[in-house]
Amino acid sequence: MKLYKTTINPLTPFATPLKGDTLFGSICWAIVYLYGEEKLEEMLKDYENEPFLIVSDGFLKNHLLKPTFPRYFLGEMEDGKKKEYKKKIWVEIEDVLKGDFSRAKKESEVEFKKDLFEVKNSINYKTFTTGEGFGPFIVDNIIYLKEVDIYFLINSYEEEIKKAFKLLSKLGYGKDANLGKGRFEIVSWEEIEIRESEYFMALSDFVRSEIDGIIYYDVITKYPKTRGDLPNPFKNPLLMARAGAGIKLNKKDKLAYIGKGIKGFNNSDKIVHQGYSIIFPIGVENES
Repeated sequence: MKLYKTTINPLTPFATPLKGDTLFGSICWAIVYLYGEEKLEEMLKDYENEPFLIVSDGFLKNHLLKPTFPRYFLGEMEDGKKKEYKKKIWVEIEDVLKGDFSRAKKESEVEFKKDLFEVKNSINYKTFTTGEGFGPFIVDNIIYLKEVDIYFLINSYEEEIKKAFKLLSKLGYGKDANLGKGRFEIVSWEEIEIRESEYFMALSDFVRSEIDGIIYYDVITKYPKTRGDLPNPFKNPLLMARAGAGIKLNKKDKLAYIGKGIKGFNNSDKIVHQGYSIIFPIGVENES
């Protein structure tokens, strides 16, 4: 397997956050556009046992989120500062590797992104009017102010994946891509080392799996959607561990990912969901 850190430069607002499982699904659709559905089925045939691709969330360039470890692991034990510690979420990669979380920064300090609120109006598409009433609603978009790092763990089909991601950058990612949202340019692909460690953090939401160790995590329930040409475009709800989960193994290992591949939970054995997460090695200075 190869691990890449891919840097992108967002060009337009995003109506959908850069989440690993959504990015994975979007890349799968781009593969269908480029190579056909049979090619994607070939790539997904052993997905539950050996994923060909795992994609991370989007992170501020050269930073990661602070992992979900107990406070004493992170050296955050000063009295009266619990709320302050919670606000400090961004950590430079070099500090993550060293286990030094004392320089973690707040969202307001890094100025990574901001919300853009658009006011839209409900339309009756039979009459193409607003109907009897006036039904405005607010749509929340994200403007990324700085470059974004996305990690790719690639087991096979590297050329096809890179071409599909390039196509996605032009088509747009997520909701309202047809309106120009979610466009970006790819700045670089950098292969990085898969390192041995006893401590890791998850770079996307994942379905919890058994490991030789302990996982510290927060929970999120997801209601994912899939292709619109199916009778039911909604996947079944998923209970997942949030990105940033802290992982402590019982012994050092060169572990690249965690989680499970989810398949066939939409009354269709073709539908899959990325229940895996890339895991990143971290240092911990204050275990005891």
